[in-house]
Amino acid sequence: MRHQSANKKPIILTVAMDHPIKRIDRLVSLFVHMRRKFPMQMGDYTLQLVGPHAKHHDPQQNIICTGYASPSQLAKLYQSAKIYVCMSQYESLHFPFLEALCANCVAIGIKRNVISELKAYVHEAQNESELEQYILKACSSNKPYITPKSFAAQFNWEKTVRGLESWY
Repeated sequence: MRHQSANKKPIILTVAMDHPIKRIDRLVSLFVHMRRKFPMQMGDYTLQLVGPHAKHHDPQQNIICTGYASPSQLAKLYQSAKIYVCMSQYESLHFPFLEALCANCVAIGIKRNVISELKAYVHEAQNESELEQYILKACSSNKPYITPKSFAAQFNWEKTVRGLESWY
């Protein structure tokens, strides 16, 4: 189901387990840094962390940790967020990117965590400086983001499984 992006809130969402490879500490640091450096563009934004990240919960810094979310709660979070960011050094099945794109979130990832089928739809930063620029551009835009309809045709499980089979 495609959702309109007109009701998006100034939320940067990330969904991740608590593991160093997910680089949640770096994302939190980057968010705090960006709020100080770009108060006009970032002032209204909240970083919403889904998963076991209570240690980062800091309402004064606009960092909200929701803990685990049910599938219906997660869908609502994606539907309300404007931006989805993944700083993970590795993503296996890319469900968070897929979910974010289906909910018309601007999707931003870091080099090597975006599979080829999604590269046309996910902003892939080569480093944290470029990631900052992608986030800033998305935060500064008042234009609603709608994932192109070609997205669904571009990505399908049969094609993905055939590609994996060819490797093994």
